[in-house]
Amino acid sequence: MSQEARTDGSYNNTVQIVEDGNQITFNGARPLVLSKYGEGHYRAEVRREFDLLKPYARALEIVGRDDERRSLREWLNADAKLSIRVLTGQGGSGKTRLALDLCDGLSEEDWQAGFIDGDDLKTVCEDASMVAWAWAKPTLVVVDYAATFGETLHRWLGRLVDHVKAEAPVLRILLLERQADEKTGWWQTVFGGGKTKDRAIQERLDPSRPIDIQALSASTLRREIFLAALSRSAEELKKEPPAVEDSEDFDNRLADLTWGGRPLFLMMAAMLAAQDGVPDVLALSRTDLAMDLAERELSRIGDAAEVKGLYRLVLETLAGYVTLCQGLERDALIEAVGIVQKYLHRSGDAGPIADLLRDQLPGQNGAAAILPDVIGEAAMLLALDQDGISSDLALSGFQQTGTRATASIIRSAQDFVGQERQGQEILCPLVWMDVLIDRNLVDVDLLMLIADQLPQTSRTLVEHRARLDGEIGRILCERVENGHSESLPLLAASLNNLATTLRDLGRRDDALTVAEEAVGLRRQLASERPDAFLPDLAMSLNNLANMLSGLGRREDALEATEETVGLRRKLAIERPDAFSHNLAVSLAVHANCLEALHPVSCIGWSRCVSSTSSVAKPLARRRMRNSWDRLSTQFKTWSRNNGHPRTCNGHRRAAVALPSQGLGGVCEEGRWCGICWYRETGGAGQREAHRASRGCRLVQSRSQAGRCPSSGCSGGSDRGCSQSRS
Repeated sequence: MSQEARTDGSYNNTVQIVEDGNQITFNGARPLVLSKYGEGHYRAEVRREFDLLKPYARALEIVGRDDERRSLREWLNADAKLSIRVLTGQGGSGKTRLALDLCDGLSEEDWQAGFIDGDDLKTVCEDASMVAWAWAKPTLVVVDYAATFGETLHRWLGRLVDHVKAEAPVLRILLLERQADEKTGWWQTVFGGGKTKDRAIQERLDPSRPIDIQALSASTLRREIFLAALSRSAEELKKEPPAVEDSEDFDNRLADLTWGGRPLFLMMAAMLAAQDGVPDVLALSRTDLAMDLAERELSRIGDAAEVKGLYRLVLETLAGYVTLCQGLERDALIEAVGIVQKYLHRSGDAGPIADLLRDQLPGQNGAAAILPDVIGEAAMLLALDQDGISSDLALSGFQQTGTRATASIIRSAQDFVGQERQGQEILCPLVWMDVLIDRNLVDVDLLMLIADQLPQTSRTLVEHRARLDGEIGRILCERVENGHSESLPLLAASLNNLATTLRDLGRRDDALTVAEEAVGLRRQLASERPDAFLPDLAMSLNNLANMLSGLGRREDALEATEETVGLRRKLAIERPDAFSHNLAVSLAVHANCLEALHPVSCIGWSRCVSSTSSVAKPLARRRMRNSWDRLSTQFKTWSRNNGHPRTCNGHRRAAVALPSQGLGGVCEEGRWCGICWYRETGGAGQREAHRASRGCRLVQSRSQAGRCPSSGCSGGSDRGCSQSRS
């Protein structure tokens, strides 16, 4: 069945909500299609026990996420026309389930809400007719696996920023991903950059940082989920659930589980417990849970093959291959059967094999991946871990589905790199990525996409990220040398990323060499187009300063930070909302360098405090409070070393009072006037006498620092103006 809609009026509805996979036409133009149940999925029917784990089945009520749901509702109801939120959390924490329930709740109100298909998102960016995309009702668009669509999201959000009209209903965009590093990766691709449009996108973030779904810590919540899942699993198995002791000891065991804070793993444990008993299951690791359930799922598929007289290894391997490809439609599935048969040296009609797998893993128009993700990844690694053909099958999957296969490899690396089972290390999926690179099968655009998605949560992942960054830099360098100057900004960015990765690996000298090259390229770009590239230059200079400081080259680091502060101060004056936080960060780095050079001086932190005290952005204010803490400690040390113990008695009060009152106390050269500070904030009526005796005057202003014109003031006098010297 198809549906049609007309677009009449000034703000036309070009959004369609799909639940059953129907093809929708829209007056000859493709609308933006939102599915209520995610890309390639529909509301899952619970046909067997394993289906309980799929988020699309929503077999259990959400437990322990009231704060998250309340926060999402407040975000939806805010006044902003366009607002973006990023929700992160480890696999199994409940991101997708929260979004599903949110969409369902809104469907009962006057909202349009659903998940956007990855292909449809690309269409929005590529189809010129979609530039003026409009929505007639309040709309929520959910993008799962956001890292996979980094560049596409950046282009789409840029268009939305340009085309949101005052009379438009509200639009909310919710991005879901396992991790988001604000300094690198997909976050920088979507929200980074210093161009006007980049800043406009950044301003739509609410909040400005990703919200991480925390693990459930309360043992009562863990027990509730575990018992509910145990009951449902036993019901599907048509047996009585095993007895669970109602004791503090059991709750303590749940509280001690490293994986117990993630609802999915509690449900997985309950499913195993329904068959194996509770005590054995609670002794398993997260990896054991996933691998045990993956083995059972593959065994079920293999058993179905034998019933039909088919070779079980072909079906089990095909299930892993289809999961690598994140599901395949009928024609692609037939092709996949031939690929698997070839590598297993088997033959036979592909049709019955494809039909059987489609029956066992039903999807829209073909076979679906094994879900949930963590079990599917485990099944993929188990099924494809065969001598001599593992990498070949992975390469075939990449050639058939491209970024889908690479996304599966990256997610499985996040969950299983470095993990062991029964004393043996699990197959590392990044080996497949290395083969792709070695055979030159991945172009630079895809390499950058992969690098954006690869987290740096372990040394193994960081090492692979360094290899990716190095390969990207090599390709882009060749392009630039061959006269493709348009690749210069990408080359500079890749070198900046490589420098950071090398530093994280402890290769500081190599990192410094690469960082200096990145600064040189960005200096060249900024000289030609300062409006576009000054923010990037400031970022690279800040990184360079940190690397120089780490190598003990403090004078050089100080010089780099001074240039960074100058650039970011200029940017913050022009766009305080976009750049004041960056300025505060650079000032803190600058203060660290000064502190390292002058360990008993307050100069660095006083400058940092003085500069950030006028910044309105909340993130910069938090940076300022940290600066006050450091400054008060430094000032206390200076006071004691210079014979002014009384000054120490007031330093805590000063650190609290000055930020709120905007008081100065910084002399003209950036030095702190110790006695002035003490008497201004806590002295016993000696301020006027002090001013009269030494001519020291404090300016109580947020925009001006206190100036001490007494050039000969050297400290040591109870009445004098004591300055800390550089």
